[in-house]
Amino acid sequence: PDAHSKPTVTKLGMANILADLIKNVKFDLDRSPSLWGVGSQSRRSKSHPYNSFGDRRKSDVLSFKSHTSAVCKSAYFHIRALRHIRPALTDDMASTLAASIVQTRLDYANAVLYGSPAYNIRRLQRVQNTLARVVLPGLSHLPTSTLLHQLHWLPVEKRIQFKLATLTYKTLSLGQPVYLRSLLHDYQPSRSLRSASQQLLSLPDITTEFGRRSFSYSAPHVWNKLPLDLRTSPSLNSFKNQLKTYLFTQFGN
Repeated sequence: PDAHSKPTVTKLGMANILADLIKNVKFDLDRSPSLWGVGSQSRRSKSHPYNSFGDRRKSDVLSFKSHTSAVCKSAYFHIRALRHIRPALTDDMASTLAASIVQTRLDYANAVLYGSPAYNIRRLQRVQNTLARVVLPGLSHLPTSTLLHQLHWLPVEKRIQFKLATLTYKTLSLGQPVYLRSLLHDYQPSRSLRSASQQLLSLPDITTEFGRRSFSYSAPHVWNKLPLDLRTSPSLNSFKNQLKTYLFTQFGN
């Protein structure tokens, strides 16, 4: 083909891709209840997590059960795809693909899962364990903890703590965003104590389990458990490196 035909082929290819995307989106919308509360009653069944406009069952919302199910479903889909092409990849290539395609889904907004029911964490951890065995098929006979160490992957629970601690460090050092900084208060004892110079955060008096999942409680709870040299790291990169090493030490123990 001549030089003038190439843009046409590219446009046709992009048009086909966009058509497929629109078709898939339309198919998903047809299967789900109408976002505007309009549609047949059969599609808005009682078993569906959406009962009306933007309204989920309270139990699913508070426990993040539906969110966890969606993350697991998406992750397993990509793990199956990775398993098909794994023989053609090196270990480094497989690890990079796994981290960019699946681990990012486990990490996305995972700070909200702090303090959530243990079964949510177990389900996500099974996803990561399966991913590790796909990336390292020759070591699948070893315990998953060994595989995670081999890949230098923090387990799901530690990754949540890593995200919370990093977000807290950035909020304290930059003072941004303001709506998060307003939730964090320096610990100021009523009398002179050695802990006053430890750069601790005040822990709010929250007694309910659900309330302790809030940022105002979870951030100080995670932050105050870190060693002083970690809390006083001079830069974000230094903090992240030391934090990952610290969490790996806890994981190993």
